[in-house]
Amino acid sequence: MRQLLYFVLSLCIITVSALALNDVLNQQLVLNSTASPSYKTHRLFLAPPEEEIPILGSSRAQAHYVPSLLSPNAFNYGIDGSGMYETLFHLKQAIRNQAKGPIIINLDPWGFHSEYTPRLMADYLLAAQAPTVQKELFGRHTLPANYWPGIRFYGTLRKNLASWMNNRKAITKRVDNGAVLLLTSRNATEWQYINEHIHAQSFSFAPSWEAPLNECCTQTTRPLIWVVGPTAPKWREQFTELPQLHNFIKHLKSYPNNHVIDLYTQTIDYTEADFADATHLNEKGAIRFTKQLKDLLHQILPQDF
Repeated sequence: MRQLLYFVLSLCIITVSALALNDVLNQQLVLNSTASPSYKTHRLFLAPPEEEIPILGSSRAQAHYVPSLLSPNAFNYGIDGSGMYETLFHLKQAIRNQAKGPIIINLDPWGFHSEYTPRLMADYLLAAQAPTVQKELFGRHTLPANYWPGIRFYGTLRKNLASWMNNRKAITKRVDNGAVLLLTSRNATEWQYINEHIHAQSFSFAPSWEAPLNECCTQTTRPLIWVVGPTAPKWREQFTELPQLHNFIKHLKSYPNNHVIDLYTQTIDYTEADFADATHLNEKGAIRFTKQLKDLLHQILPQDF
């Protein structure tokens, strides 16, 4: 009986030690991978630097803005696959973080697709202790078991290791303070295929978005800088609602602390060589875009850029 107890106790110690080691290893991989969604949400909700210029948005934010070219204080919080609901969720947190500088928000020319619907795409494992994240994810201030240390990273070691490696070896992507710059260039055949599958594009802003947007724009005196970036030439041809986009830009500008930089309208000279696909700039295009953006930002807020 005593041998059985020793065996069970040893097994428990080994199991707990293995879970703890796995948790520590994964946590260190994440915290040393600035492009990891887990790192970004942890930084934004639990460990934001005092003076930071956050860049918020979807994969277009992640791929288009090169923070090191904008400011030493800039960090790219762009999340692949996220929509405007998540961008506004992050904007509310950036406002809570008490920094005094500007906040950059990526605004895609297609606007706010669909109705205002809760939908989060980022990984919030390390940020789950933040009350606002708990309330958003679970509706209460208690963490479910799959967010507990020791269990939360189960099955994610390969993904976190890959993210950590990509942070150091630029093969298809280059990481820059949270940005993931695409090193892809397409040949003529690839662009022909991409262009053949681009359909008519429209602008959308449902009435259900008005109250959440108004809440974000009126709860801070920090400069909110909305930036509309470029798309590939064929996509532009299929976009038929430029007046609607311009009307929405006027609406954003009606808020006292809001600025809008429309580089979608002003970048008609961008070519396919600047893009990795129809809506994402490659590294060459991102550098060009960021330099243009910085010049315009310097005109608006010379003390910050």
